[in-house]
Amino acid sequence: MKHVVVIAPVVLLLLVSLCFSPSELHAQTKEQLRSLYDSIIVDTRAFDSMKERWLVTDPAIVREVFTQLKRRAPTALAAESLRVLITSTESLLMSSSAGDLHIMCRKRYYDDEIELVQFIVESPGSVSALGALRDYVLILDALGQETYDLLKSRRYKDRFETTHGKRYDIFLSPIEPRILLWSTSPTFEWWRISAVGRLGNDYLNLPFWFKSSIIAALELLYIDDVTVTDQTYHKFSITAGLEVVNNFSVLHQDDFSPSSVFKKRILQGSGESFFLKATWTPEKRLNVLTDQPDERIDFTFEASLGFHEKTAYASNVPDTFYSIRNSIIAKASLQNVGLFRLGGGLAWHDLHRFARFNPVTHLPARVGPTETHLLPFIELGIAHDGSLLQFEIMTSVNYSLDDGYGYFGVKSKLILSNMLGLDLRYFRSYRSSHLPPWQYEKYFVPSFVVRINY
Repeated sequence: MKHVVVIAPVVLLLLVSLCFSPSELHAQTKEQLRSLYDSIIVDTRAFDSMKERWLVTDPAIVREVFTQLKRRAPTALAAESLRVLITSTESLLMSSSAGDLHIMCRKRYYDDEIELVQFIVESPGSVSALGALRDYVLILDALGQETYDLLKSRRYKDRFETTHGKRYDIFLSPIEPRILLWSTSPTFEWWRISAVGRLGNDYLNLPFWFKSSIIAALELLYIDDVTVTDQTYHKFSITAGLEVVNNFSVLHQDDFSPSSVFKKRILQGSGESFFLKATWTPEKRLNVLTDQPDERIDFTFEASLGFHEKTAYASNVPDTFYSIRNSIIAKASLQNVGLFRLGGGLAWHDLHRFARFNPVTHLPARVGPTETHLLPFIELGIAHDGSLLQFEIMTSVNYSLDDGYGYFGVKSKLILSNMLGLDLRYFRSYRSSHLPPWQYEKYFVPSFVVRINY
């Protein structure tokens, strides 16, 4: 049946070629192709109000699009529409008011292709349409692939520049600060270098300052396709830096305090570690569970490897304490399944016990053998990226295969207009009787978020 559908138009065109001259044949061929194409178009005009639009205002791009349309008009399938558009646009383009001439593009409802290219002229208090080219196939035929891709990329660029401000970005948060240091021009691909930090490790059940260390690193990130509008999308990233000791202390520490925040801290940092992290997105449009165009899977690998130990501790550190020297985390997550995100992975860390002061050597000493802990985890949540409101709410559960306890966790982030927000994280243990002495029964971490775009 497929062969019949393909061969029928070809036979029809051959019959036409026997009856007409070359010039007549060319016109008839275009008419036949246009008629054939019109018969298979999916009509989505009922959804016009819901379709994404963007405005191209760069005069160089406007002139490039016009030049391509004029050059390709004689052989284009939409020749008649092009003649009207060129006639109404050419005089204005050559005049002194050419800077008021823009191009409005509209995305198709069911994918990321352009279904409308319209020239408009803006004057004080009014906007006038000069002509339009409709339908993805006709637009691609009239512009050529390179110019068509240029128009598509402006959809991301306008969002990039006016909505989310990712070119120059300072994300201030005590938990995960980030400062964008350098980026390439966002044309069809994008590289960026950022300074990043982190307090705590959620996958080890040690959020914020309970981990007693601070990560400071540089991140190299690469986006291979800027037409993907999800602001968290990137093809891969590599982060490298140091995890350094920061042994916070709390006044009036009490072993028997009913408040876990004021218990004596017996998990302390004992030295510096190399920090490495890599992320990779093998497929940016997966479409496995839904028909969402930006559904994807991300892989993350992270390691903190100790290379130096402290030789002295302050007097507020307990006489004997525990310390994590090395950790490894591997995670896979499925993003943009509608509003949902889900993932899972495995976390591992070692555990050492130290005596703060050895009376013989006058140096810290290890007490007892090294332990290891394996923590599989799963997480599920919802996220939304809007112009006014961005939110992410993730729930997680993990379990220690070595000690038989686990944690339920809720992490929520709410940001208004991509500028001000609140980050709340809560972890509560289950099977608390199995908790080791260095763990807390529950953790609650609030944090403000301030984002500066310029």
